[in-house]
Formats: sequence, structure tokens, C-alpha cells
Amino acid sequence: MSANKYYEMIKRTPLIGRKEINAVKAVLRSEQLSGFRGSADGNLGGKKVQELESLFCDYFKVKYAVSMNSATACLHSACVALEVSNCDVITTPLTFSATASSILMAGGTPVFADVQPDIFCLDPLRIKPTVQVGAILVVHLHGHPADMARLKFVADHYGLWLIEDASQAIGATYDGKYVGTIGDCGIFSFNQWKQISCGEGGIFITNNETIAQTARLVRNHGETQSDILGYNYRMTEVEAAIMVEQFKKLNWFLSVRRELAEYLTELLKDTGLGLPVVYPNCTHSWYTYPIVVPKIRDKLQEELLREGVYFGRGGMKPLYYYPFYKKYGGDFPICEDYYRDVMFTDVIRPQATMRDMRFIARKIKEALWRIDTSAR
Repeated sequence: MSANKYYEMIKRTPLIGRKEINAVKAVLRSEQLSGFRGSADGNLGGKKVQELESLFCDYFKVKYAVSMNSATACLHSACVALEVSNCDVITTPLTFSATASSILMAGGTPVFADVQPDIFCLDPLRIKPTVQVGAILVVHLHGHPADMARLKFVADHYGLWLIEDASQAIGATYDGKYVGTIGDCGIFSFNQWKQISCGEGGIFITNNETIAQTARLVRNHGETQSDILGYNYRMTEVEAAIMVEQFKKLNWFLSVRRELAEYLTELLKDTGLGLPVVYPNCTHSWYTYPIVVPKIRDKLQEELLREGVYFGRGGMKPLYYYPFYKKYGGDFPICEDYYRDVMFTDVIRPQATMRDMRFIARKIKEALWRIDTSAR
């Protein structure tokens, strides 16, 4: 098997098993594909949607969970529920566009701040609240928790809402608490590439009854209440049935990811590359595996791609590099360093093995040797 085919097999094999298939068949046989209606009870969704939400409440020890058809819908609903309209919302430019677009969709304005150089999450020391700021929207990038103690201190001191975009970090912890439970609300993603998935979807968790009820209304056209603008953000029973079974496997999925990531880090520790860090008070959920490669990042990526080992092309662009978000740009030197020097991969998936990690580490070391040799 060629290296390219070998890697593609690791990357693409879905982790959908017999239990997910049987759960979908049961929903199809029930002929109840959605349980939402224009009534107070119908606002809660079908049996599988409610089961999924109950599982999340139990696992995360929160009072309310609201499932939706995407994490973007959850983020938008959070911004609506927290009334950020006409407010500035401090967030990171190192994120998927949905983080910032959800603020704009709710009538707010994203205000970017720089990130920490080791974990690439929003830096509490770079935040400058003004009277216009109404909330902080933090992203737990790559699956590592942001510095939540300091961020919560800033939010509490200035009376700001704290939203956690934990789309990449389900199951990660900070000081023994799950990310998504530390701020006023947390959002997780069920997109195809996340740690658990039903293709698309997301969930919104909170301990605030008013926030949860508003999110439910936003999800279902604002039905049963006429003074709120609602949308169709509803999750189907098929999606929820898949997620119920996926969620039951979460701890195992995460344990495999951690073992693979830790092993790959051990194999690469003598390369001189900037390997991922994990803070002592945190657990990482390893959505992706980032490496800092000063000066030769692009050359290393090209070498690895030729060997079938994918570590992206270039780096993650800060949002202000895109035309739509250009006007929100500013002076963010750490983001610039990240864009120039960091490469990352999602190969640390349960489809992979320790043997695969050895293969990847060997290819990285061989590529570094070739680059060093050619530079002499």
C-alpha cells in the first residue's frame, strides 16, 4: 500500500458502527423523523432529541442542553439569548468564521484580541474591555482549554457574559471542570470531523433557565411566543439517534486520541519542533495536533505531502485575512506568528494506531533530515 493510500485510509474511515445503524433504522421504522411542533411541548423536539439533551445534562452536570442543526446555530442562539445586539464581543481571530459570524448575525460586532503563544487561545492579558463590550466569546482551539480562570475573572470584573465555543474541545477539562460549563454557556459541534459526529449538528449547554428557553425559541421559529425572531435550527430524530450512540463512546474516543497524541509527542521530542503543550491543570481533547515549525514550515509540509502525510497546506488564516473580516483587523503579532509557523493534522483519530504514529514520526524525521541536508 502506498503512503498516500495508507494515510487516506486512516483519515476517512468513519467511526459509525452497528449501534448507530440500528438506532437510525429504529427511527425510520417509527416514522417519527422530527418531533417539533408549534406548541409548548412540541418546542422540546422528539424523543431522541430529548434523550440526547438529557445525556449531555447528566454528563456535564448542567441543567439545560439545547440541540440544534449546527454549532453555528448554537453560537448564534447564544448571542441572541445574551442580547449582544449593538454590543462589542471580544473574541479570537484564530478560529473558524462561524465564531465571528454568529456575533454579526445577532447584531453585535466582533472585536479581535491576540492569543497565547503556546496554546493559541484568547489571551486574557490582551483583552481591553470598553463600555461597548457586552461579552467575551472564547474558543478552545485544537481541543486545549483556554485560560478560563483569568478569562472568567475579566468577565466577572467587567460584568460581561462569557460564551465558550468548545466546538473543537468536547470532553476537555480545566481545573477539573469540563469546558463549556465554566462560562455562561458552552457550545459543542457534531460536524463530520469532530470527535463525535452525526454529520452536522451541535448542542448548547447552560445553567441559566432564561438563556436556555430563549435558545429553544430561536431554534424553533420562536413558536409559542410572538416577541422573538426565531429560525429553523432544529435537529432531526435521525441525527439525534446517531449522536446518542456516538456520545456513549465519547470517553473511549477521547482516551484513544490522548494516547495517540502523547505517543506522537514522545516520538518527536528530539526533533527540535515546537510540539503541543498541555497545561498541568488541563486535559486535552485533541481535535487536531499542532506543531510549530519556524522558518521551514512550508518546506516540511511539502516534503510530508509527497510522502502521503498530511499536515495541511500553509497555516490557519486569522479571520481578518479574509475580505469580509478585513475591517476588524489590527495588531496581532502572535496570530501572525501562528499563521506563518504552525502546521496541524487530524491524524490522531481512533482509526489510527501506534504503528501509524511511528510511520508519521519517521516520515517527519526523514523530511527534516532532507531539508537540513539540502541547506548545507
